[in-house]
Amino acid sequence: MADILKNLGASYMGVQIYDKALEHYKEGIEFLMKRNDNESTRMAKIYYNMGLVYRKMKDFKSAEQYYQTAASVIATSKSASDLITLGDIYNNFGVLFGTQDKFAQAKKYFQMSLEYYQKVLGPNHSICKEVQINIKELEKWLSI
Repeated sequence: MADILKNLGASYMGVQIYDKALEHYKEGIEFLMKRNDNESTRMAKIYYNMGLVYRKMKDFKSAEQYYQTAASVIATSKSASDLITLGDIYNNFGVLFGTQDKFAQAKKYFQMSLEYYQKVLGPNHSICKEVQINIKELEKWLSI
């Protein structure tokens, strides 16, 4: 059920109906909590998606809070999929801070995401290359 609610939330986010997306994501979290299903990966992905919605709504403070919650839920995991999710979360922290012209913070989070991606995907993966480009762009902005 939580996965269905997460998918509904993603569908609403895709068509920019953000209030409905958040509603479904919150229902997914509530469902997991009521069942004492603290399956960290599922919860982290829902919190992460909520952060994406808030970022799209330009509610940067809420986006940051939900990204942080998502990261803390799976911070100690060693599974490859969770490490990639942490990379995604930290990459989106970088985007979030870059959007706010907080370039030093953005660079820090892009570097963190790169570490997670490289650990699982290897340094030559296309995602790693994209993050490296983002870091180089930020370094240009920081040197101006």
